[in-house]
Amino acid sequence: MKKQVTTLEVGKCYQLKYDNDVFHIIRVNEVYPSSLPNRTPSYNVAEVWGDDTIKTNNYYVAHQGEVYTEIPQEQFISVLNSMLLNVSNYISKISN
Repeated sequence: MKKQVTTLEVGKCYQLKYDNDVFHIIRVNEVYPSSLPNRTPSYNVAEVWGDDTIKTNNYYVAHQGEVYTEIPQEQFISVLNSMLLNVSNYISKISN
């Protein structure tokens, strides 16, 4: 079973689960601690959202009490490579 956590760490990858079952994974690039007490930090993340959105430099705010499933970085990279292949195939298709 994959490790579930409530705190995100720089350099680690996580899958988020929503009621609508949208696929959402992130890799934490940086953390920005809040200057206010009892506030969750914000993060700079790379993320894959659904089957057609990749962002490599996105601002993300964790919600208190949210649970994240830690995934291997290799899994995150594999998803990115798969999406890049889809984009490459599409470019080839429309270029002909």
